[in-house]
Amino acid sequence: MTDIQVDMFEVQLGAALLIQMRDSAGKSVRLLADAGINAPSPYARDHVANKLPQALSTFAHSGESRIDLMVGTHYDQDHLAGLIDVTKQFPVGEALLPPVRTPAVRRDQMQEAADTNDLVAPLELDALPPPADEEPSTDTLNSLAEYCQAVEHAAAQRLDFIVGLVRGRQSSETVDRFLKEVDAYVDDLEESVDEFDPDEPHGVGSYLAASTLDADLSTAAKQVAAIKKSAIMGAIVARWLNQLVTALKKNGVPIKSLTIPHGVPEYYEWDGTHRKFKPVSAAIYAASKEPKFTLLGPSKTLVNHHATKIPLGMYLVLGGHILKRPVRPSNQLSYVLLVESGGQQILITGDSGCVDFYDRISKGYFPALVSALKEPNVVQIAHHAGSNAHFYDALLASNFARSSAPAAFLMLSHGYHDQIRPTVEFKQFVTLLSSKRSNFCLLFTSEPQLSKVSSFTSRIHGLVGTSSKRNVGDVRLSYNARSWTVDHHCVMP
Repeated sequence: MTDIQVDMFEVQLGAALLIQMRDSAGKSVRLLADAGINAPSPYARDHVANKLPQALSTFAHSGESRIDLMVGTHYDQDHLAGLIDVTKQFPVGEALLPPVRTPAVRRDQMQEAADTNDLVAPLELDALPPPADEEPSTDTLNSLAEYCQAVEHAAAQRLDFIVGLVRGRQSSETVDRFLKEVDAYVDDLEESVDEFDPDEPHGVGSYLAASTLDADLSTAAKQVAAIKKSAIMGAIVARWLNQLVTALKKNGVPIKSLTIPHGVPEYYEWDGTHRKFKPVSAAIYAASKEPKFTLLGPSKTLVNHHATKIPLGMYLVLGGHILKRPVRPSNQLSYVLLVESGGQQILITGDSGCVDFYDRISKGYFPALVSALKEPNVVQIAHHAGSNAHFYDALLASNFARSSAPAAFLMLSHGYHDQIRPTVEFKQFVTLLSSKRSNFCLLFTSEPQLSKVSSFTSRIHGLVGTSSKRNVGDVRLSYNARSWTVDHHCVMP
């Protein structure tokens, strides 16, 4: 009988990780971390939901389909979207959703702004209040959902108003060109949103400077593009969270949001009686034989830092051995969980850069967090092997880099022949890790460009499964008694 099964579903540029374990009574415990797809995508939003029955039945053989803990690691569509359909199709015990803050702007104020009959500054989504000391509650999440609705409604009205002005003054050909100009800018921004730096001179104004549109149209285009940019950088995030909260609430699923003290991990153990994970002390956690997880982020300090600008802005982190590209606040706030069962460890990372692992005062990593990383057997590579911040260096500073560490599997999920991923930083990480230990391999859900992995193709696991080599495919690992087995892997550059 399989003790642990890990499925990483192929979703192109997105993430979906299912972990199935057994408690001391032999009953299944299931944790689903994300189920996202990224637009545009070749898959429908229910892509992961449709894959779950086979993965669940392979492990349980009982027809039971309950997801005990659903984790939305952070706010982005490529992680949250598919969870909406999972919620609608499967019973869910609890949901762990990203930290939020109560909105500072009331619905009537948003409506008043939308009714303004002038071309004024577009709505912004960064006016959130200073965070409260207590953890966000379900009521807070519901408040956020209402706020998101108001923002989207107001932005849509403003957009319609501006487009209406343009249509009233220009020919249909000019209007079409105007909208294409704006959409071209927005499409470009969507592709580079993770590397977006507001301080660099590539904003709406500079993009449209070379436009053939006249001054009035250029002003209107800047307004529309700014609204759409806000949707990409903010409202689109809130929209998926809003829909997920609505679906969970409709099904009566309890929602919680967690943080840790700065630099101090917190511990959760499976309670088979109540079928949920409960907080426990470090001593109880260490002695527990039940499925459990260590929460390694985000910290309350990091949440406080971004309270007024989630999900806009950039955060440049310094120091370490590998070049660090900044990651957006929404990614920084990803949950980082080390799941444990039967002495085995699986690291869930979302798009985290582990930025709050780094202590700016001591200019090193918090010992408690690095120690808690332990020696994971399975590692979800953060941010699809893209922008990384401190993620790679935190792993290299932990026991994971020991030569005597147990064999490890590094799982990567990104688009087919992705233009950005795996990054140069990931190549550096693999090179440094190889100099410290040899018993690890890489597992891909989509074929990378050969040029990006040519220096470490020997680290990529071979083909496993009944089908012949394909460009894309799900990855499955299983643990039975004493060893891990790759049950399915069909990507080999």
